[in-house]
Amino acid sequence: MELNINNTQPRIIVCHKNPADVDENPMGWFTHAKKLTKGKKYHMVRMDVHSWHTEVYLDEFPNIPFNSVLFCENESVKLIQLLQYIKQESRCIFQTSLQKDLNLRLADNYSVKITQRRLKMMNDGDVLIFGRSPKCDICLLKHDEKISPVHFYIKKVGITYQVYDCSKLGTTILG
Repeated sequence: MELNINNTQPRIIVCHKNPADVDENPMGWFTHAKKLTKGKKYHMVRMDVHSWHTEVYLDEFPNIPFNSVLFCENESVKLIQLLQYIKQESRCIFQTSLQKDLNLRLADNYSVKITQRRLKMMNDGDVLIFGRSPKCDICLLKHDEKISPVHFYIKKVGITYQVYDCSKLGTTILG
């Protein structure tokens, strides 16, 4: 998941490439990459979108352009790492733009309610992860094997909330 270049607002982004692995480019696009640290969060203050590449400017390095391919959105790094760790695929099972409570059934036994208030706290691009793993945002029944390490997650895209199932036993939207 690369940077969303349609969102040029200042925000926190993460370097997701190892700068030591980036070859110098004759055009100078990666000249300053070695100053970055993989996995570190940076404060993007500006983005310039060009027809051939996109430059990112960081608060930590004033007036120095970085190539956008070095970065990804803040929350997606956590999700990518969790899904790689558990080696599970996810699929979108529901999306809504209504801001109301979400009621879900997990593994045919458990119900989870995500309140409208909690959903309103999410910003565009935010991900809220639910599961048995302590690395999840919301840890569910960590001793019950019916709940997957990452059971499901909710991602906010624009004004839409998307629910992704990552479990082996399923996630169902109720009502």
